[in-house]
Amino acid sequence: MTLTALTAFLMCVVALKMGRRGWPALAAVLVLVASPAYMLWSRAAPDALHSLPFVLAWLCSVIEYERHLNRWWLVASGLILGVGCYSSTPAIVLMPVYLLVTLIPVHTRTERSVSTSAAVLAAFVVPTVFGMAMLARDPSIYADYVQRYRIYDAHRLTPLQGLKDFLNYDNVQERISVYWDYFDPVYLFAAGGADTPTVRAGVLPLAAAVLVPLGIAQLLGRGTVAGGIVIAGIATAPLAAILVDERYVARRELVLLPFAALAAAAGIEYGLSRGWIWRLTTWALLTLTAVQAAMYWVRG
Repeated sequence: MTLTALTAFLMCVVALKMGRRGWPALAAVLVLVASPAYMLWSRAAPDALHSLPFVLAWLCSVIEYERHLNRWWLVASGLILGVGCYSSTPAIVLMPVYLLVTLIPVHTRTERSVSTSAAVLAAFVVPTVFGMAMLARDPSIYADYVQRYRIYDAHRLTPLQGLKDFLNYDNVQERISVYWDYFDPVYLFAAGGADTPTVRAGVLPLAAAVLVPLGIAQLLGRGTVAGGIVIAGIATAPLAAILVDERYVARRELVLLPFAALAAAAGIEYGLSRGWIWRLTTWALLTLTAVQAAMYWVRG
């Protein structure tokens, strides 16, 4: 319950900072907590959702940087991502990706880009030193991890050989195919993942099939750093899943949920600011989301 409350609170804060109105921020919370994947894993395995507060806290720091151009907000974001590496298994892959995304505005909006980048990298590395020291002390942990997730045969190949094996043409082709499968609308909005075979619901609410694409279009038009990061977050959400070559496994990309909810909030904000047909349609989609969540909760 504490995790859910913290995640919902941070979602509301980030959505308010990205928009100008209260209703879209509350709607972002609704889309997040009403997502079938969120409701399922918050009950079945809450640990799978531990990355979400770190993702939202990182986004909040980046937004504050965009507003004030104070590089200490970026340093804070690096520290949050470094600690977030310990929050879940997919986070080990995704937090460094988010670090690279964080450094993009440094080179576009900060004069002292080299020193700022160094400070952000240092903030990220400091919390991860403990994990790296543990791997250095016991290399078998790394080998067991890589072997368990079938990235390559770590007991037979060195890391360099494993990288070469991983990057062979057939394997890369396969991983690209897996990546696109994670954007299958049936999987996202209707059928759900292979890890939830008994649940007839998508990863996201059905209404998100309209709200998320609409919101992405609005974020692209705004041209803000935060909007770009939300879109990048959606695009990179399956990376941990494709690394281990798993299709339609929702728990590997639960970080998609806050990014999708923020995109949906942008779509909701647009819909509520237009004519009565747009407003009526937007409220109908929000009502559908609430009804679907209630039905899922009762059935689950």
